[in-house]
Amino acid sequence: MSNKLSLCIPVHNTEGFFSECLLSLQNQNLSNCSLKQSDIEIVIINDCSTGKDSIGRDCKKIVKDFKRQNKFRINYIVHYNKKALLETRRELVFESHSPLIMMVDSDDLLEPDYISVLYNIISTTDSDIVQGGARSFKMENGEKVFIKQNRAGTVYNGELRGNDILKSWAVDRTSSAFLWAKVIKKELYLKAFDQLLYSDCTVADDLPLYFFLALFAKKYIGTSQNVYLYRNNSGITSTPVVNSMEQWERICSMASGFSNLVLWINNKTEEDGKSPIADDVRAGIQMMFLKHLHTSVLQLRNFVAPEIKDEAREMLYDYWGESFVLKMEQQVIAEEEKKNQTAQNNSTISR
Repeated sequence: MSNKLSLCIPVHNTEGFFSECLLSLQNQNLSNCSLKQSDIEIVIINDCSTGKDSIGRDCKKIVKDFKRQNKFRINYIVHYNKKALLETRRELVFESHSPLIMMVDSDDLLEPDYISVLYNIISTTDSDIVQGGARSFKMENGEKVFIKQNRAGTVYNGELRGNDILKSWAVDRTSSAFLWAKVIKKELYLKAFDQLLYSDCTVADDLPLYFFLALFAKKYIGTSQNVYLYRNNSGITSTPVVNSMEQWERICSMASGFSNLVLWINNKTEEDGKSPIADDVRAGIQMMFLKHLHTSVLQLRNFVAPEIKDEAREMLYDYWGESFVLKMEQQVIAEEEKKNQTAQNNSTISR
């Protein structure tokens, strides 16, 4: 392979942020590692993106201007039919020409030492996964305001091997499934995708994929040094109000990723006569499953537009199973009633 590292970037209507993302890539400090810009490939998939940046440039024009100013190798691909994000990531990996992969979301930013820190660790330790720290921010009056929250991901600061890699994420929650802020061997990605069936998962797409990455990885190293800036409230689930069935379907699609994962675990258990994962890992994944369904039910009850609510409920049934959704709705109603009762009791006491 002629390239040493591939940065894989999916773009869908994020042109307003994309040029800033590429600028943070242009400003990488490579003096602390053995890489030059020409050693680095940037794989960009324009997934039916129709956005424009502040000066009216579309995705193709932004990439063209960036290419003119830099020596990075650019592999630019256009989708004329929209794909699920998980499948776009699959294509990004297949289209890359390097042994190492970094996933970057097109609305986020990279710290100046993002590449050098992660590349130096993985190239000197023969790790399968290297993860760095991340900070979450939002823009207020043109300035970055950093947010203290778990959304930016949790990093295990040190080395993990074998089964402890999966356990750290699924059970101990000492590492995150986010694909950004990581450099991962391409061969590990290919092995994971070989097990992961086609999915229309666009939300929480990193969870089923990272399950296989963590399952097959032999060595993980994490560093608490911040290398990534996660932009808060810019994704498709950041705005709670749901006004279209297209938007709602993308939210529901997370179920397909979990379904594929559960199907693989059950089939593997039947083939081998034993589960491929420990009981505590299975329980941890089930908790994630329930958490995401819980969030979807809350969105349906409180944020889906009234005119599409009935249709949205039927779609939620289709993706998750009607009985499963009904049980979760009962749980949510009970939680709301308990919360209201507590508030009434506190109000009475305060008088």
